Amino acid sequence: MGVSTKNDHVSAVLIGSFNPSIFHPSWLALHELISTEASEAADLQVSHPDLSRFDANFMSFDIQKSRVLIRCESDKDGLVFDMVMSIFGNLLPHSPVWRIGINRTMDILCGTEEKRDALGRRMAPQDAWGNWGKDIASAKGTNHGGMQRLIMRQIPRHDGKEGHFQADLQPLSSSPDAIRLDFNSDLIAGTPELVEGAQLATQLIEECWQADLKKAKDISDEIVEIIEGL
Repeated sequence: MGVSTKNDHVSAVLIGSFNPSIFHPSWLALHELISTEASEAADLQVSHPDLSRFDANFMSFDIQKSRVLIRCESDKDGLVFDMVMSIFGNLLPHSPVWRIGINRTMDILCGTEEKRDALGRRMAPQDAWGNWGKDIASAKGTNHGGMQRLIMRQIPRHDGKEGHFQADLQPLSSSPDAIRLDFNSDLIAGTPELVEGAQLATQLIEECWQADLKKAKDISDEIVEIIEGL
């Protein structure tokens, strides 16, 4: 079995001060951000002053007082981009946003458990842990230890903007050969005390969206190449 990628999703996260109660499928339809049909077909899970959560038009919305998350499959990432720009660029430009996350998450099937273990040893060599590492490496059978999580962070960012770019790799319990890669492009638009609206936040998203999602894909492709060569 070869290496394959599945469950590839992107999301935008905005940190600031928001009013969850206005975020509703019918509100999106009222402002023509989704169709009336999509609003009527939406899956509304929670609508509350502290939390609004629903799925509509291929996107998932999770709105809290301090955090907005809009997520979809990677091949529809333009939907999330357009939604964020429409809401915070046009409808709610005065909502204070001081931090942004452009995120991509994907699951990779390594093909075999042995290849996943080999990747773990490549990323986190057990001999670096001395005698304890030797004990870990000597374990046999399906119940064994090894790398559980690895986070790599780039500071300064590749584009010189304030924030960081981060990759989080960990094995998945759902399958003996599966790993998950979480990429987070963190961008700082100000501080809670000084930021006045969402203008800089939307500007950063417009400038970085495509480049950062591509960077995540490029890194994941390199990980796939490593797995294939193990």
